[in-house]
Amino acid sequence: GTSSGGDSVSLGDLKLSAFDRQAAERRAEDMMPVLVLGPGGTLRRIEPTTRCPAPDYYGSNKMLLDVGLEMQQEHGRLSLAAQCFKEAAEMDRSDLQAWQWLASVNLNRDNPEEAIKAYKEANKIRPDAAQYINLGVSLQRLGRNEEAVEAYKEAIKLDNKFPEAHHNLANALSELGRLDESLQAYQSTLALRPHFGLAYAGLAAVFSARGMSAEAEGAYRRAVELEPLEPQFALDLGQILHARGAYDEERKVYEQVIQRHPSTALAYSYMASSILAEYQRSIGYRSYGKVPEDQIYLDRATALYLQSLEIDAGCGFCHGQLGDMYKDSHKVMKAIEHYRMSAALLPHVPSIFCNLVYTKLFACDWSDYQSDFDRLMKIVQSEVAPGRPLPRFQCVQPLQGVLYRPLSAGLLRRVTEVYVERLLGDAGRPPLVDLPREVWTAAPDRRLRIGYLSADFKDHPVAKRMQDIFGFHNRRLVRVTCYCLNAHDGSEWRLKIEKNAERFLDLQPLLVSEGVTSVARKVTADHVDVLINLAGH
Repeated sequence: GTSSGGDSVSLGDLKLSAFDRQAAERRAEDMMPVLVLGPGGTLRRIEPTTRCPAPDYYGSNKMLLDVGLEMQQEHGRLSLAAQCFKEAAEMDRSDLQAWQWLASVNLNRDNPEEAIKAYKEANKIRPDAAQYINLGVSLQRLGRNEEAVEAYKEAIKLDNKFPEAHHNLANALSELGRLDESLQAYQSTLALRPHFGLAYAGLAAVFSARGMSAEAEGAYRRAVELEPLEPQFALDLGQILHARGAYDEERKVYEQVIQRHPSTALAYSYMASSILAEYQRSIGYRSYGKVPEDQIYLDRATALYLQSLEIDAGCGFCHGQLGDMYKDSHKVMKAIEHYRMSAALLPHVPSIFCNLVYTKLFACDWSDYQSDFDRLMKIVQSEVAPGRPLPRFQCVQPLQGVLYRPLSAGLLRRVTEVYVERLLGDAGRPPLVDLPREVWTAAPDRRLRIGYLSADFKDHPVAKRMQDIFGFHNRRLVRVTCYCLNAHDGSEWRLKIEKNAERFLDLQPLLVSEGVTSVARKVTADHVDVLINLAGH
């Protein structure tokens, strides 16, 4: 050690000053004892301490700051550094630098409570935009977003040229569901820093939450262009493409991520989900896992899911998506196994927990039933609360809601309203189709015109239970038309319904090629008196 004043003690060939010995003795921290040389060359075990390792006879505030800086920069001992800065600040409460360093080191060591106290003291001495920004960061780490918003606004009042202040304000507002204000703050950020990829990603997330899919896609593309080495932006872009069914384009995005970052586990998992989603669309969204052709796609997806978990066994979303595949392919127990793992790894993601609860019902697994549904109720009430942003993935969907006895009729109605609002936001509000005058007049043959609309005229419970109904109508009094929105699956139930119904119109090609509005026009042109949606909602 080097002498820093005071008497030196000879330890064989080593000279250790009193200052260095006392400093060494006090550097033990974080529950990590150290061995130090004592008089005569003996080793002594020093237990953790909470005092600054500055010698007692240096009562200087400056000495405490210097030692704290040494602990932080040279030894990485953040707890001891914080203690030194705290003692320095308490010795001279007007020392701005002491409060600033104390706040900074506490923020770095993830102790936001102490950082908040120190930043507030610093701002009392001299208000500063950077200090208010970091105060806001500390508040956000504790989930105190309302206070964080006020801190960022104070920073902007002091200096509105800080893009970080506007960006962090946008993030906090987004967390609070104040999306219009968040959008404005992101735009202010980009006005100050036009090439800020992270701000474009945040802007895209707000667009997505507002149902502005095209704008979200554009913002994510810009984020990827600006930050090509950030895989998360590309993954988020892929999810936007997935939502609009652009599966080929989506997988190209993941392929680029894998090429640049082969250890990104989620890219493989998302790729698998994209393969399955496209296949489900091609087979008319029937359940899969029952015919040999299905197995080809299931094997491809399974290999990718397992590859993702080989890269990162703790990837919660990978376990969740593998659980989705097992659930949809009727392997319920394996689905529950992966949902449990996913829920344990991602306790803050409600959709995964809800999938677990839903799947346990199918397996008649009543373990933790009451506690599961107590938590489910809180999640649902939170998702549909007034003023909250629309959930990207709704925990309970309308038709599922009838399975959950604790949901009241009022809550289920609110769930349905939010569900419809989100769907219309994702797809864009389709134009209204005017009803022709003939709808309001009787048919020339005086028969009642009834239509059954469904995407489940296939190997599905709806078809199995309704297969004979369509032929039971009295054709002298009723004209029955089945409007089919799913692809032909060749099942016996589809064939029987086609035979029993007086009219069976396959509108799936029209739906795929021209969209829902063209389907609505086609049904309207049939002058249907009563149209029944067999989906149940």
